Amino acid sequence: MQANDSVSVGGKTYGIFQLPMNGLLRYEHERPDDRELFPPFEAPHTANHRGYIAQFAIANGRLYLNSIKGRIDGKDVADRDIIDKRFPVRVHWYTGSIFISVGGYDQLEERFRYVIEFSIERGKVVATRYSDLRRIPITWNGLDAPSPTTETTEPDDARESPN
Repeated sequence: MQANDSVSVGGKTYGIFQLPMNGLLRYEHERPDDRELFPPFEAPHTANHRGYIAQFAIANGRLYLNSIKGRIDGKDVADRDIIDKRFPVRVHWYTGSIFISVGGYDQLEERFRYVIEFSIERGKVVATRYSDLRRIPITWNGLDAPSPTTETTEPDDARESPN
């Protein structure tokens, strides 16, 4: 299990499994796009391979980055050392869901007892849903992974003849 980022909602802080920073920053092996390259964070221990911890907030219908901390080149760095912006930063780069669990985890069902889902489009909360006994998708943006297609097509001449 990795160290979680967190989100504050209504004065309480919750751990989250989603990684909103992946919408702003990319890894070196990914194709170039409009995202910045991840800073060369050092993993402080095996429970934090990404090398940083980010703290977010949902307030006034928007997602904000309140703080980000990590270690680069042997030095502790935070906030403006990492992202040259005034904090808190409106998280305009994130589209996906943020899930917070309330009421614990049902190990028998392998589900969280009560979950609040914030659907976010480009940093703006567009919907809030409540559900009982819910599994939380473990993807960087909190959205379910696309289902693999099982349909295959083959050229007409590849089919066996009935004779």
